[in-house]
Amino acid sequence: MRLRSLAEFSVDALKELAAPRSWDRGESYYQNGAVVELLQYDRTLVATVKGSEAYEVRIFLRPRGAIGWECSCPWSTDTGDFCKHCVAVGLAYIRGRAEGTEWGDPTGPLLAVREWLGGQSKGELAALIMEQALKFEPLRTELLHQSGQPSRCAEEADDDDDEPDW
Repeated sequence: MRLRSLAEFSVDALKELAAPRSWDRGESYYQNGAVVELLQYDRTLVATVKGSEAYEVRIFLRPRGAIGWECSCPWSTDTGDFCKHCVAVGLAYIRGRAEGTEWGDPTGPLLAVREWLGGQSKGELAALIMEQALKFEPLRTELLHQSGQPSRCAEEADDDDDEPDW
């Protein structure tokens, strides 16, 4: 399935991505309020889903409109499959948009962050990024890659999707 924007993301598209068991469990997570944070910026959704633990989910549109995803849960990390946490986030976004609920317009907070970042000097931004790169290995690896420096932690990047791993 190819989409031009997240506004085209639908329940039918979501069902195509999820196995029946993931769909059922994800719908239950959504209905029980497990999605505790959902933000959107451009072609990407990021969210926190509380299950047995808190898991970070990212759903995004790849350059040619295919849907991509990442979840920090062990099952999705091991299999690469669209898990129940991804289903819950997709439903929160789609149904929130349709029903005008709290997730209906998740763009505001990240737009405010972008605006705040735009007011910072290059030096302040560099310091902030360096501080975060020391804390978060995927960001550090991406910055090393972008600057042409080797990283012992980095695996070969998949050139098929122009998405960073962080």
